[in-house]
Amino acid sequence: MAKRAFSLLELTIVLVLISLLTSAVITGQRIVANSKITNLAAQYNDLKTAYANFVSTYDAYPGDFSNATRTIGSSVSDGDGDTKIEIGGGIVEDAIAHLSAARFIAPGLATYMPLQNWKDGYAKIYYKLLNDNSTISGTTYLDTKSNFVQIGHDTATEEALLIPREAFQFDNKMDDGKPQSGNVVYKIYSTTTPVVSDATCVSSSIAYKLDSSTVGCNLAIKIDMMI
Repeated sequence: MAKRAFSLLELTIVLVLISLLTSAVITGQRIVANSKITNLAAQYNDLKTAYANFVSTYDAYPGDFSNATRTIGSSVSDGDGDTKIEIGGGIVEDAIAHLSAARFIAPGLATYMPLQNWKDGYAKIYYKLLNDNSTISGTTYLDTKSNFVQIGHDTATEEALLIPREAFQFDNKMDDGKPQSGNVVYKIYSTTTPVVSDATCVSSSIAYKLDSSTVGCNLAIKIDMMI
């Protein structure tokens, strides 16, 4: 018996179904990607709120609070009270430890805060200059008018965590979408992989490398404007 060939109508229906399924998959992928960025932005905003509440409560910056041991507890160290959260050059000011000990974020944290739903993603808070006024390597695009939240891979928070499109989505959601200016930038880091460089994260000073699917960006986000 000869096999019946598909009619033009049947082929059209199959092609329409394939198109609909493809569209649904792409839409689903976009929803998942957008939800990751929304989740990351929410965690940053929660940390920023905790930071602001600490400043409002103690009239001092977390990590930099010079009376922290007596006020918060002996589990933390005092800062030098100069408004800059310095992480080297003779002093290490641990903002996450102060926030945690004061119960503004989860208890038992120090140096860095793990990010939920981002595998090996962490955040810390710091200033681009060390206590001896030397500049932290890689902070080319950070200015000296703010402390920063650093978001990255592993507990150093400096390794690349995001593909450039994710970094752009976060930057575009929270700021101006430009990688080397504004309130959201990135920190160059080449000590361990995955590294962050101009080549891995951006295609120009005003554009992320959106055609790359390789993890190549971290985030450095202004958390205040110091006087």
